[in-house]
Amino acid sequence: MTNQVHHVILFVKDIDRSISLYRDYLGFEVEWRVGPIGGKKMSAIIGIPKLETEMAYLKSSVGPALELLELSNPQYSEGVALDFGMPGSVGVSLQVIDIENLHRRLSQSDWEPLTACQQICSPAGESLKVFCIRTDEGVVIELLEPQTEAGNA
Repeated sequence: MTNQVHHVILFVKDIDRSISLYRDYLGFEVEWRVGPIGGKKMSAIIGIPKLETEMAYLKSSVGPALELLELSNPQYSEGVALDFGMPGSVGVSLQVIDIENLHRRLSQSDWEPLTACQQICSPAGESLKVFCIRTDEGVVIELLEPQTEAGNA
């Protein structure tokens, strides 16, 4: 079950320019910025091999946050929509309950997850389980569940 929009993911050409727009003109605050980062775990979450990205997470006083990603030379696999991850493409992150069960249900349907559930630590230090699916229109939906210290799953 989805209980809220967690954040919107925007793929951008120039992360510095985009941060300036959302921060200086639209009132978002930069909560964190990292990069360049990459590696197998990041590639596995998004489903783009050999991924390197700079990321920034911006919060608003109202509504969902924005995650900006600038990809450096992504190398796509066969079957990956060419527009995904390119500047101008968009994704949405939904916070869910019981992510393992959701992954299992989607795996048994025609909404095959792009990846297995991944345990990650966000740049803000939050422990998360996460995986992605792609809609028929090419929109990537990141599904995440914050993990409690007791190992919420």
